[in-house]
Amino acid sequence: MKHVILAAAAAVTFAGAASAEGWERPAVIGKTEYNVTTEAWAYDAGVEVDMLGVMLTPKVKGAYSSATDFDFVGSEVKAAYGVGDAATAYVTVTADDDWKYKDTTVGLSFRF
Repeated sequence: MKHVILAAAAAVTFAGAASAEGWERPAVIGKTEYNVTTEAWAYDAGVEVDMLGVMLTPKVKGAYSSATDFDFVGSEVKAAYGVGDAATAYVTVTADDDWKYKDTTVGLSFRF
C-alpha cells in the first residue's frame, strides 16, 4: 500500500511541475493485462509529461496474485524524444520493488 501512496505522490509532483508556464497538463496513463498462460494479472500506472519536447513517463508496476493481494514489482522512468517524423529515441531506467536500480534500456522506435 505504501508504494501506491508513493506513486500517487510522484504523480502529483509531476503534475505540479508540468503545470508551470509553457508545459502541458500531464496525461494519466496505465494498463491492465491478463496472461492466459500463467493466469496472472499485471498492471502499470503513471503519468506522461511533455517537458520542452522530451516526453517523460514515470510508472509503477505491479501484479495481482490473489483475491486480496496486489504486489508492487517495480517502477520505470522513460524519456523519449522525436528525432524525425517517424522515429523516436528513448531511454528507460527501471527499479525493483525496493526502488533499487535494475537496468537501463536505450532504443529507437518507429511508426509509418
